[in-house]
Amino acid sequence: MNVRALPVDGPAARDTTLDVVLRDALDRGFRRLPPEQRAVFVFHHYLGLSLGEIADTLDVALGTVKSRLHYATNALRAALDADARSTTVTSRERMA
Repeated sequence: MNVRALPVDGPAARDTTLDVVLRDALDRGFRRLPPEQRAVFVFHHYLGLSLGEIADTLDVALGTVKSRLHYATNALRAALDADARSTTVTSRERMA
């Protein structure tokens, strides 16, 4: 009997459905952020600027940048959690 070990990395083709769902949830949460928080989040996470560089760019205090990033991150987490809960509830309703 020959047994061949299969890789444990997951499926050969990536399931892009989850990517689309996550991107949509992030987009909805991102649109709810005030422009000031959105700008700090983008500068830090997408452009890779340090908090000091963001403060200089926006001409605001470093503490303000930290605060805006903190609130933006928490708001996005809350939006993703709420989205996940509503998706789970909707899935359960379909099964009933």
